[in-house]
Amino acid sequence: MVNVCRDILGINGNYTPYGIFIFLNIIAIGTVSSYFGVSQVYWLGPISLVLISTYWTMKGRFSFNASKLMLALFPIFVLLSYIFNTPGSELKVVAFKDYVIPSVSLLVLSVFSVSYISIEPLYIQLRWISILQIPFVLEQYFISSRNGSTDRLLDWDMISGTFGFNPEGGGGNSSTFVLFQFLVLAMIISKNRLYGVSRFDFLAICCIIFSIAIVEAKILVVLIVLVFLSLLKIKDIFNPKFMSLSLILMTTAIGVGLLSYQNKSFDGESSGLSTGEYLDKVVVDYFDTEVVNFETAEVSRVDAIKIWIDDVYYFGEQYEFLFGYGLTSSKYSNREVIEAVSYATFINFASNQITTYLWDVGLLGSILAFVFLLVMTIKFFTTVPSNNYEMIVVSSGAKLVCLSLTIYPFYSSVFHSSSAAHALLLFLFIVLNNFEVERRVWK
Repeated sequence: MVNVCRDILGINGNYTPYGIFIFLNIIAIGTVSSYFGVSQVYWLGPISLVLISTYWTMKGRFSFNASKLMLALFPIFVLLSYIFNTPGSELKVVAFKDYVIPSVSLLVLSVFSVSYISIEPLYIQLRWISILQIPFVLEQYFISSRNGSTDRLLDWDMISGTFGFNPEGGGGNSSTFVLFQFLVLAMIISKNRLYGVSRFDFLAICCIIFSIAIVEAKILVVLIVLVFLSLLKIKDIFNPKFMSLSLILMTTAIGVGLLSYQNKSFDGESSGLSTGEYLDKVVVDYFDTEVVNFETAEVSRVDAIKIWIDDVYYFGEQYEFLFGYGLTSSKYSNREVIEAVSYATFINFASNQITTYLWDVGLLGSILAFVFLLVMTIKFFTTVPSNNYEMIVVSSGAKLVCLSLTIYPFYSSVFHSSSAAHALLLFLFIVLNNFEVERRVWK
């Protein structure tokens, strides 16, 4: 039992600082803030990000090249926007947490490399965390969500395990939760292809399948495809057996997922919908230009972009179009801050990361953020592959995180605002760091 606790906490040799960071951001912060109603706990996320990036800097060596210069442009833009384009002290305080700390810390992690970080305790910790989600998911689905005071009872984004549960629906961390579960699943499948799985791996697979089976998330369909791509090797393309089996499993998983929604006991607006009606509702929610819910302040993802196009691109000032209205200006929680663009409105302008950035840092800042993510993704996929089995296993999960960076900004804002998602980015940086260390050794 003591060893299990150490594994969950990530206390193991030189991995300990990173293990504690992952435990804090994936388990402690979301759980404490959710069940005890202490929102201030979320400040521990950026604080821990400062600490881990400082530790990384002290232990590492600095290396800078043209690609890393591209990574520096967005953090520099954020700092300039923070100083010159973010009005009011209230917005500056939140912007420091949501923008400045994450962007600068991620830059530090990208331009410094440290000695080889133990991979086995990383894998074991993430596997135990995926198993640990089950009691929280069960409690949220069968107890807390049914005692909520909202019309969105049992809505999918209420089920988020330890990632930050919101009993009133909306604003949860479910998209990060399902990405994490699929990340662990991808690593276990990769491990099985190399040398088989243990009983704890099998237990984790069962827990992952069960937990995502009761989550009504449209992103699940996309993640199933991304898992397949993260596991795909060049030689697999010419393997009819592998390709056929993969396509059958993907089709089955997607079909079962869609059919399961028909039987969910929703008490809210999705109650009693057939599968066809449910799919029609999904299309309406995503593409109907009239979808603005003034009770929940929600706007469909497509509609959020259209509002920006109508209000800023066509009728706004050129300055706001290029540089935005200021950091966190579009955040719905700032609707009572007079300097915010969302002041005195019930409309949540930015329902995902791309529209958040369009409103806050403008088209130029959004392009620089895109370049940041693109360079990170290219950097990972062009890094020399490892011959280490453990590295091959975790790299499958890292590939999934990279691929999700191309999808999630259009789907949610978790990679911008979620401390749990920042822990997944740290996982990506650990894998990248170890690749670079191996490459230096072999050179």
